[in-house]
Amino acid sequence: MPSAHLQDYVRKHQVVRFLFGPEQNIPHKVYSPRPEICLVFYIRDLQQVSYATDPRQLSHPRCTLIGQHTVVTNRFTGRDFWALQIVLQPSALYRLTGIPTYELTNTFLDAEAVWGKKIRDAQEEMANSDDVDSIIRIAEAFFEKIIRQAREILI
Repeated sequence: MPSAHLQDYVRKHQVVRFLFGPEQNIPHKVYSPRPEICLVFYIRDLQQVSYATDPRQLSHPRCTLIGQHTVVTNRFTGRDFWALQIVLQPSALYRLTGIPTYELTNTFLDAEAVWGKKIRDAQEEMANSDDVDSIIRIAEAFFEKIIRQAREILI
């Protein structure tokens, strides 16, 4: 669960970790549609995704905003896959950025295009850690900054 002061924006944190040996076949995961918007920090290897309408595997950026999907996707990981998914509350993306969530339906976006160097710095700090609690603290510190910034714009 996120810290209490972030719960108006963040519904939950999800840590996903897969380690595959050099001889292991890496399976892909089929994702059914989910009614959520996520900010994902890829700590180690990146994820790739393919859609039924376009079988190409598209690489996610290091920091990715994933929109609500209404279609099934296939997700592919690397041998050392570690991601922190920040599942946002409904309307949180719009309140923080002004981006309507429907613009991200069935797609993903480089979060650096939205938050610039601040998010890249947070991801790089996470990549230099091996501790889950530290990674979550870094992500929450980033969210505190963008929430403060969004509130200042409204004032």
